[in-house]
Formats: sequence, C-alpha cells, structure tokens
Amino acid sequence: MEIKIWGKYQGRTEEIDTAPDEQEADRLVQEYRMAFGASWLVWKGRKRNGEETTEGSDMRLRAVD
Repeated sequence: MEIKIWGKYQGRTEEIDTAPDEQEADRLVQEYRMAFGASWLVWKGRKRNGEETTEGSDMRLRAVD
C-alpha cells in the first residue's frame, strides 16, 4: 500500500513523495512541514477510485502547528 505525501504552495498542489506505510508517511509529513515552513501545507493521502487525494482533515491540523 503506497501512501502519497502532498504539498500545496501558492495555490499549486503537487505530489512530494511516497511512503510504504502509515508510520513512514506520518514521519515524512512532519519532516516536510519542518523543512518547507509555514508557507506550505503538507498532508498524506492515497488515491481513491483512480483520483488523486484532496486536502483533508490533516490540513486543519497544519494550521495549529
């Protein structure tokens, strides 16, 4: 099961990385949040029915970091 790490900067969303499991995905999200800073929104997600993930509840957590 591959989990994608997504980022959004200046209105543009892009896939940043992938992780093999939830634990590694959580670690990568935290790493990218620290590295990219407050101007980026970073979250994890999987493809659903062939469509890319959208920003979800994880983004709300970003606002309080």
